[in-house]
Amino acid sequence: MKQIPKENLPGLLDAVLTAAGKGEQIVVTENKRPLALISGFDGDLARDLQFHKTLTEKLIRDVLPLGLSLAAEKDLTRLLERILYESQDLCHADGGTLYLRGRNHELKFIALRTKSLKLAAGGTTGNPIALPPLKILEDGSGKPNLKFASTWVCIQGKTLNIPDVYHSEEFDFSGARKFDQANQYQTQSCLTVPLKDNGGNVLGVIQLINATDPASGNRISFNPYVVQIVEILAVLASATLQNHLEKLKA
Repeated sequence: MKQIPKENLPGLLDAVLTAAGKGEQIVVTENKRPLALISGFDGDLARDLQFHKTLTEKLIRDVLPLGLSLAAEKDLTRLLERILYESQDLCHADGGTLYLRGRNHELKFIALRTKSLKLAAGGTTGNPIALPPLKILEDGSGKPNLKFASTWVCIQGKTLNIPDVYHSEEFDFSGARKFDQANQYQTQSCLTVPLKDNGGNVLGVIQLINATDPASGNRISFNPYVVQIVEILAVLASATLQNHLEKLKA
């Protein structure tokens, strides 16, 4: 049985996971006291360590450079389109929509794309989006409109991850059903993430549809690893978007 101080674990992660996979037992210590036991029989902890290792590698290799690339984008329309497209590509999402929050308490469709259908509108495509904005406040009552996943995320400022929209009773996905019928498509998983400024105000929303297993091509749910990747990209993209919007106001 090996003992490894907690502070040494990041640098020995590969060796620890390999040893655990072979059935060895490793005790993680803090101030010489046992903190955790990693073994071939402790799959949850081993997977958790691998999760964070993979996430860190992805951040260094892809997400942080992408954030710098977005920050260098001078054109607002191209920036908005790239935020959506890069989010889709990072997590292998087939479909996606980017909304911006308007002054009249509404979410405006800015860009959308469904890769498998070769469908794209808004952004720099030249194809207008013939969809009305989603109202954040209900007509008449002025109450928050929480019936759509995108407006819920805009109002709550929280990420929403739905494995299968056809089994969701909390939100109205009639728009997705109409799209499916018109295009012989099948909407399944849905990940909706807020774009927030430094003060926590929601500037817009990214909604991604149908996570896809890159190996098999099968539709899957958005797993926690993918959710964190998109949330981190959203933070980086929001900072750039906020700068653009502030320049327009000046």
